[in-house]
Amino acid sequence: MQVRVADGLELNAGDQVHLDLPPDGLLRAAWLAYGLPLSTMVVAVAVATAIVDIANDSAFVVSGVVGLAAGVLAGRRKLAGDRCLRRLTPVVCERVVRRRGEPGVAPPGPRVSGT
Repeated sequence: MQVRVADGLELNAGDQVHLDLPPDGLLRAAWLAYGLPLSTMVVAVAVATAIVDIANDSAFVVSGVVGLAAGVLAGRRKLAGDRCLRRLTPVVCERVVRRRGEPGVAPPGPRVSGT
């Protein structure tokens, strides 16, 4: 896993750190990964229902799969974008413990960004 490091923070292998991820970034990633494919699948089935007059289950299944695939591809394309990746990548905000158990910064407890 790759993370960004806050400016001025020097880290070594084995250091324990706190990661910061904006709450809206996590929500956006969940929407792009799960909500968008589900929504496109439902819309594709609704469009197929409006277009096809006969009750053909295979047409609805195919339209659902096509809608799901379109949503997955669109979500992956958006998540792979450079700007989106920067907003969704965790940032190392502070060192908690240096390697070999040397104390670094005392852990302040759970962190929630934006508060």
